[in-house]
Parts: sequence; C-alpha cells; structure tokens
Amino acid sequence: MNSLEKQIRRLLSGLPPELETVAKGAISYIPGIMRFSDVTHSSDAMYCYSTYLAHLNQAHKAGLNPFPRVIAELGPGTSFGVGLAALLCGCEVYYAIDELPHARLNINLEALDQLVDFFRHRKDPTEERGTRKTLNRFPGHILTDDILSRTLDESRIGWIRNALTGSIENNNVMDDGKIAIVYLHPFSGLSMLAPQSVDMIMSTVVLQVVEDLPEIYSCFGKWLKPGAWMSHFVDFSNYGMTRVWNGHWACSRFLWRLMRGNRPYLHNRAPHSVHIDLMKRNGFDIVTDIRTFDNTGIRRHDLAPQFSYLSDEDLVTTRALIQAVKR
Repeated sequence: MNSLEKQIRRLLSGLPPELETVAKGAISYIPGIMRFSDVTHSSDAMYCYSTYLAHLNQAHKAGLNPFPRVIAELGPGTSFGVGLAALLCGCEVYYAIDELPHARLNINLEALDQLVDFFRHRKDPTEERGTRKTLNRFPGHILTDDILSRTLDESRIGWIRNALTGSIENNNVMDDGKIAIVYLHPFSGLSMLAPQSVDMIMSTVVLQVVEDLPEIYSCFGKWLKPGAWMSHFVDFSNYGMTRVWNGHWACSRFLWRLMRGNRPYLHNRAPHSVHIDLMKRNGFDIVTDIRTFDNTGIRRHDLAPQFSYLSDEDLVTTRALIQAVKR
C-alpha cells in the first residue's frame, strides 16, 4: 500500500460506514488510485493451517472422506496456504481458482515452510478469523503419525515446492506426475475443470462475493464426482460497510450500486437460505450446517423490499460452515 493510498484510507475511515463505502465506490472509478482487491488472511500460515484442519475435522465428523486426492479451492487469495495444507495431508492435485491473480511466490514459499513445521510439530490450531472454530486440538486421530510420515517426506515436500513455483510462474507444471498445482484465473465457468474430476471443493469466506451464485453452484455440481463433497465457510456480514453487520440488506439497489462503484466485486448479499437452496437444486445433500447467530443488527421492518423474503433465521445468521455431498 503506497503513501497516497494510506492517506486516502485514513481520511475515509473518519466517515460514517455507509458514507465511507459510497466514497470508496466513487473513488474506484479513478484507475490505480486505490487497491480494492485487498490481500487476505491467506498470507497467514497459521490461519491457513487452522482453516484446513477445520474443514478436514468437520468432514471426518460428518462421515466424509478426509483424504481427497483432487481438490479445487475457490478464491485462495494471496497465498495457496489452505491448499498447501491439503497437499501436506495427502492431496495430490490442487486447483486454485481465482478471479484476479493475487498469489505471490515468495509469500507461498514462506507459507509452505511454516506449514511443514506446524504439521511436523502437530501444532494445535488457533481461532479461524471470519470462520467458526470447530476444533481446539491437533486432529491426531485423523492425521496419524503413519500418515504424516508419508505426506511430510522430504522428497514429497520438494515435489510440492516445485509444483508451487511452476504454478505461480504460469507454467502449471507437474513434477514427475507426483504433485500438481494448477492456478486458474480469471474464473471462466464450467469449462475450467473436467466433469466429475474433483474429490473435494472448498472455499473460505469467498462465496459471499461471487456475483453469479447459480453458475458457481452449477459448476460445483458438475465438477464433483458422485459421492464427493464440498466445504464452505460463508460470511454473511458486510465487514463494516454499514453501521450494523447486516445493514447491507437495508440498502436499496441504487445505494448499493453507489457503494460498489467500479470495484471488481463486493458482497452479493445472498443470505444463508439461498446457498442451501442452490446446493440442493444442484444435486447436493447437506451434511453439515454450523451457523453463528447475531441478534444485534437490523430488524425485519428495516429490510429493503428486495430482501423481504429473508427468513427470521437468515436475518440473524452471520456465518456458516456448510458441507454437502454430491448425489
């Protein structure tokens, strides 16, 4: 972040939340003045480690296969840390799908080294920021010493490092057929992956910014093999764009257009029930739905007309971990 951008952000932060969001939307039409696709927590190796262990641990509880061979992640962000954690648990093919090329090689190589250390020392996970904590201890009952002795073998870590370097340098190489990391951007729909080729799809606080949810869930349904599964942490809050966490559902279409401006993406404002409905319509059975509730936001009479359909539970559901199996 350059000094001009820091000064602009400092000035904007003194405005009321709604006005600050509108101002950022207006500024977004000036090329290069601010970076609106911010880096994410994915640059923090412990966050990535804790997040993947949360996906894995809850999948095991739900009776799902905790060792998928082929994984696709939507919106990895600055680093492939969550996917690297999956590779260190035994995954062999990792597809990183993003709208913009956020990933940086130096950050990823550093994250890989830290993740290897965490797994070797069986570190306990920390709180997952923006998600929901689902375990407190290292899941040694899943990731046994025997499994980790194989997945953390020095030669295997070397394969991961080579594949990582190749993917970010746009070579998308596979080292001797052992490990593949493929970086795909921008998102271009169903043709990105072969039908029924993926064992697990995951995302972490990403689906709330996807513009075309019906399309993405249709892709998930086509890409996953029958019996394969997906795991998504979804954040329904607006992360400070209004005075209260769910105030985005009170904004008119016109006001929301002003708030978004020319930014590449913002919140899609879809509530929990929309995600559940789209999963079911695309051939999924829900096996996990762990929700976090917050009653401090707007009430039903505050809703903009287009959100009058929200259920009472939608109105107070601020986050969820949802896992579903493809029929």
